[in-house]
Order: sequence, then structure tokens, then C-alpha cells
Amino acid sequence: SRRDAQGWRTFRKGDGLASEQIFCLLEVGKGPARQIWAGTENGISLFEQGVWRPLAAAEKLAGAHVQTLAVTEGPTKVWIGTQNRGLWCWDGTLHPPEDHGLQESNIRSLWGGQDRQGGPLLAVASALGLSIWEGGQWRRIWREQGFPTSPARSVLHMALPPSRRLFWIGTEGRGLLRYTDSSWRRFPLPPAFQDHRVQAVLPRAQP
Repeated sequence: SRRDAQGWRTFRKGDGLASEQIFCLLEVGKGPARQIWAGTENGISLFEQGVWRPLAAAEKLAGAHVQTLAVTEGPTKVWIGTQNRGLWCWDGTLHPPEDHGLQESNIRSLWGGQDRQGGPLLAVASALGLSIWEGGQWRRIWREQGFPTSPARSVLHMALPPSRRLFWIGTEGRGLLRYTDSSWRRFPLPPAFQDHRVQAVLPRAQP
């Protein structure tokens, strides 16, 4: 649904959506080139200039449960994480990324931003752990590399000076994990919580 000066409007399949079950939304671009990407249970739909339409080559993701989206710049790439078809990339064409080596079809969460040199950085959370793409290369932090034994569900990157990085990872059963320059720390949830599943992580706004 969208709210504007006229109130709320709900969009349905008849308006051009691939499905009425929406898992995630992403804003790409600004001004006249602005698009809203919707990840659905049947692939991707785009909203631009007031109209919903399918993504070009949408048949490649037909039936795919798209549960997470992220964008990186330089050049612009939209990353698509699915529940049943792995990781995909849109850079003018739709394709799986080369040499990602994820070996995982269920991509739980994506975070896109900049690396230490201002280049594109992508973090991928899956049942196997955390994978990071920067400098045109993939680096995996899985259980063999010390990732705690609990599927990742959400991921958030925060830059730390000088030239350090920090990732917060929400898990399916072990609360929050923090990864800082190859060091892990677990943060269990307070006893008031009924379990230790963390579905999303959000940074606190600066005062």
C-alpha cells in the first residue's frame, strides 16, 4: 500500500504486481529515475512513474520467493536474495553473480553499502553464515571460519574508525552476534523474550 495526499491506496495483481504477497521493498535511484522494487513470492515487480511492471527477464525468477533486496553503487547493482533460488544480481541484465560460492539456496538477508575505499560492499546472511563481497571478490565467514552454529537471519554493517568494520547478525536461535575484524561475540536476548530468534536489526538514529 502507498499513502499520499489523497490517502492510502492498495496495489494488487491487477495493478501489475507479480503477487500480492510482498516480502521486501527497496528504493533505487532518485528523481525521475526512482524505482521501488518489490520482492514477492513470484519474483520481482518494479514501480516507476506510477505504474507497476515486471522486471525484464522476469521469467528467470518465476516462482522464486524473493525475501531480501539490497543495492550497491559504482556501478549500480541490485542484489536479490531468494528463499529457493539463491542469490541473483541485476546490473542491466538478470543473472546469478559469478564465483560467489555460496552453496546456499536460501538467502536470509542482504546489506549493501560501501567498503573502506568507498567501493561497493555486500553482506549476505544465510544458513551457512556470512559472506562478504568487496573489491570484486567474495570472502566467506562460515562455520569453518568460526561462525557460530546458528543460521543467520538478518545482517547490518556499521563502519568503525579508523578503517574498521562491524557486522551485527541476527540468528535463528542464538540472539545477536557481533563480528568485528575477525572476532565474534554473542549477545543473548533478555529473559523477557520467549526465544532467541532475531528477525531484523536496525541502527539507532543519531541524536
